[in-house]
Amino acid sequence: MSAKATEGALVGRFERKLDAARRISIPSEWFAVMGQPKRVVVMPHPEEPCLVLMTEQTFAAEIRAQKRMSAKSRKACKPLPDIEAEAERLDVNSRHCIRISGRLLKYAKIRQWMVLTGNIRCIKIWNPATLRNEESKSDPLYDEIEKAIQAHPVSR
Repeated sequence: MSAKATEGALVGRFERKLDAARRISIPSEWFAVMGQPKRVVVMPHPEEPCLVLMTEQTFAAEIRAQKRMSAKSRKACKPLPDIEAEAERLDVNSRHCIRISGRLLKYAKIRQWMVLTGNIRCIKIWNPATLRNEESKSDPLYDEIEKAIQAHPVSR
């Protein structure tokens, strides 16, 4: 699979396999876009069955943004203390590798292979079967858009 680092954004996808020491490598293109961090944060995604990897700076900005949210908006999000408690700060070695804890790998049901997807400012880490399942789900908004397009085709 291929990936690109487009104008400072993490986009595309990579397949990765845990090595013998249970590490994964951050793709070089993405590592450069992230500013070659010495440490990253990995945590369970609050709404999807995957992990999220981001720089410490991005994580801090997310926490600040949540703290600024209104109380009503905050109810829709996972509670802040839970996100901070579940997050792990990981050192990045000279080969751009990190070692994710067994607890987080278990959460995402990752045994050996995984798919990394770029999501502009962060990386999602998926079990390949889970990602296929999530991608196959139909989004009602897209269904409505597709129906509207079919009902009103553009003539050329």
